[in-house]
Amino acid sequence: TDTQKFARMRAEFIEVWRERLAAIAENSEVWIWGAASKGVTFALLVDPDGTLFSGAIDISPGKTGRHLPITGLRVESPASLPASSTIVVMNPIYRREIEQLLRDMGKQATLLDLDPDAG
Repeated sequence: TDTQKFARMRAEFIEVWRERLAAIAENSEVWIWGAASKGVTFALLVDPDGTLFSGAIDISPGKTGRHLPITGLRVESPASLPASSTIVVMNPIYRREIEQLLRDMGKQATLLDLDPDAG
C-alpha cells in the first residue's frame, strides 16, 4: 500500500542520513542551515538526541542564541561557524547565497543538500 511504501521510504531516508552524518561527525562539525520547521523536523528525525549536529545556523538575528525544540540544538549566526565544517542545507534554493556568504566570511564548508532534487 502507499502507507507501507511511505513508511519504508521514511525509514530509509532516516537511516541513510544517520549513517552519513555519523561518519562525517567523526572528523568535522556538522551543522543544519535553516532553523525553521524543516530544520527542526530533520533534526528530530535524524538526530533526536542531538549528538550528530553541532547546532543550527540561521541568518535571522531573532533566532540566534535560541534552541531548536526537543533536540535543544543551539541556533548560531553564520559568523559562529568554525573555519571548516559540514553544513546540511535545508533549502537548496539558497545554496548559492550560502556559498557566497561563507566565501565573503573566509570560511570553508562542505555543503550537503537535504533534497538535491528540489529547487
